Amino acid sequence: MNFLKRFYMIYALDVGYHNNIARVASIGFKNWGDSGASYKNISYLKDIAPYEAGAFYKRELPSLLFALNSLDDIETIIIDGYVWLEEPKRLILNMHGKYRIPTLLKRVDSLTRDYKEYPTLN
Repeated sequence: MNFLKRFYMIYALDVGYHNNIARVASIGFKNWGDSGASYKNISYLKDIAPYEAGAFYKRELPSLLFALNSLDDIETIIIDGYVWLEEPKRLILNMHGKYRIPTLLKRVDSLTRDYKEYPTLN
């Protein structure tokens, strides 16, 4: 009998940009009520496409997929951002303003915003 239980994680991701470098932050936690993250990672990608309205797949998506590629215990993924679908315009997820999901998600957001820590990637 196998007494080991596999734990799946809730992951929150955010991407920040400085020049042509993306800083992808991800944190993981086991339960929605956790007070701290069980997992934290920051990755950098260079030669990121410039922002283009309506082209999430060119700039944001490659960075998020890069971070998700190393995770194999995903239960839920939360991405700090928003995306509009075709007509009718519907907001998929918006964590900004008064509807922002609190606690650990603020931490993943702050991990992407420290521009002093961006490396020069060759």
